[in-house]
Amino acid sequence: MDELRTKVARVIDPVHWINRDFMLQAANTADQRSEAERGALRAQATELVLPSLTKADSILNLIGGDGWKLVPVEPTAEMVDAVWQAAGIDISDCDETDDGSLLNDIYRAMIAASPPPQDTP
Repeated sequence: MDELRTKVARVIDPVHWINRDFMLQAANTADQRSEAERGALRAQATELVLPSLTKADSILNLIGGDGWKLVPVEPTAEMVDAVWQAAGIDISDCDETDDGSLLNDIYRAMIAASPPPQDTP
């Protein structure tokens, strides 16, 4: 979740994240700065992106809190394979004309019928 949070925050405010990256690079470079100065620079870099992380948290809460998972609109091949495995069906025994379209139709129907996420406090 932290990786997704950071990606969303970088999209929200790319300029501050670029500045943060430069500040962290400067803080981590061994030069004439004292450890205290480098620590202060790291703290400033973190503070710079806190608003975008807060916004990212709000967005992620809208699209998925506890009990929710963000999934693709169309099932991937791996998802279809997982259904066959869960059902205990060896797909090598299936008719060559069965391309998984029934599973795709069922998946699409489930996505269409899914409720919207509830507001979180």
